[in-house]
Amino acid sequence: MISSSMLQITMILILLVLLIISLTNLRNFRKLGNYPSPDHYPFVSILVPARNEEGKISSCINSLLAQNYPDFEIIVLLDHSKDRTENILQEIAAKNKRLRILTGKPLPSVWLGKHWACHQLAQAAKGELLLFTDADTVHKPDSLRESVAAMIAENADLLTALPKEKVSSLSEKIILPLMPFGVSSILPIKIAHSVKSPLLSITIGQFMLFKRKAYEKIGGYSAVRDNIADDMAMGRRIKANGLRLFLVDGSEYISCHMYDTYSQISEGFSKNLFSVFGCKIIPYILIWVFIALIFLNPLSNLILKIAGIYVSGESIKLSIAAIFLTILLFGNAYKRFNYPLIYILFYPICVSLWFIMAMNSMILTILGKTTWKGRRLIKPVVRWF
Repeated sequence: MISSSMLQITMILILLVLLIISLTNLRNFRKLGNYPSPDHYPFVSILVPARNEEGKISSCINSLLAQNYPDFEIIVLLDHSKDRTENILQEIAAKNKRLRILTGKPLPSVWLGKHWACHQLAQAAKGELLLFTDADTVHKPDSLRESVAAMIAENADLLTALPKEKVSSLSEKIILPLMPFGVSSILPIKIAHSVKSPLLSITIGQFMLFKRKAYEKIGGYSAVRDNIADDMAMGRRIKANGLRLFLVDGSEYISCHMYDTYSQISEGFSKNLFSVFGCKIIPYILIWVFIALIFLNPLSNLILKIAGIYVSGESIKLSIAAIFLTILLFGNAYKRFNYPLIYILFYPICVSLWFIMAMNSMILTILGKTTWKGRRLIKPVVRWF
């Protein structure tokens, strides 16, 4: 049986490995803006699905219209919005003919809403390159130019960019930085770019730039029509088809403000967290228990000691070492993505809330009760292993 000390030493070794990955990713996780200009800029179709986005659509579309790029079109699909999204878009389109607005067709029963919208957008697009981006993103004027430069330099069939997740409320500041933390601290970027395994990949749905031929080769959105984690599925299909997926740090050029309140954050991540991990119950539970153990067990030992409950001196020393490594790990990610370092102190709350959302996602998915923007999502196939 593994002793408590051996378990803690193992956790410290794992944290050291994660810290090494995080530090090497400072160089290997390349940023937009560090690539040479290509000789030719292909025609790009920027594709934006929009459903009930009246608070964010104007900033998104105006930022896309302001792109410093020679040849592009913008197509927005109105996905049966019930707010002022259509009115806002029509006002913008009246002043700029580069913007095309489509009205979404009725949703087929075998499709998820956003996937159906993106499928229709791709069918209407004329571009050699297809950029799928969300209505809650904002793009600096050179973001498209720099993204195409990166795609050409890296010979990527799909370039996906991690945006800066904007945070304003306390819930956002505590919870959302774990996303870029996870990408930059867990995924060894250089290895992920080198190996062909679809499992070692991350695709960010907020920014996916496809070569049209690659998009069509993998079957487009039709091939993932009922997969809640469409971005991850698309990236894995790229790799499975022998194509090149490349992930860049787009945080200096692209930003996203997904949610405002904890209830919105919880609903947003509960809809697809379980699907990201393949809807396999036992591995999913083990992964999240492992994450909670790594980051929360050392602190719990200190709390028990302070409360007067016996914890060995060796265990306390190991716990302090683990907490120190955790702070370094979070600090490296928070500094890179310009989050206030003071919120590192909230990492136990951050990890705990993510654990709760993860379990909630699993339960809702199993019960077939996941929803998004007023629509009940298709229940995926759930397995034990």
